[in-house]
Amino acid sequence: MEVVRLAFFASAVMPSKRTLPVNDKSQMEFSGPLHGQDQKVSGKGWRRATLIKSRGEVVELLSSERMTSTGGAFFSGADYSRVSPNGRYVVLPTIKARGR
Repeated sequence: MEVVRLAFFASAVMPSKRTLPVNDKSQMEFSGPLHGQDQKVSGKGWRRATLIKSRGEVVELLSSERMTSTGGAFFSGADYSRVSPNGRYVVLPTIKARGR
């Protein structure tokens, strides 16, 4: 059984990389970069973070917290995320934003 634990913390950083290798067979993928008013209000970030497991299973993180006009959460990206040496834990900088 593959176990990957995730931790979230607040940060205000600029994203650039879209993928983060978690271990030999899994990776995090960031998609949906913020643009326009969302970026102006919240800074740079990604709307979605997805864990792609070794067998192809896809897990979207914080799917109920997607950015909308009333706010939501977004991710800083792979540049500021960290993976534990054993590949079982990932720390993802996450920003909670209010609506416009």
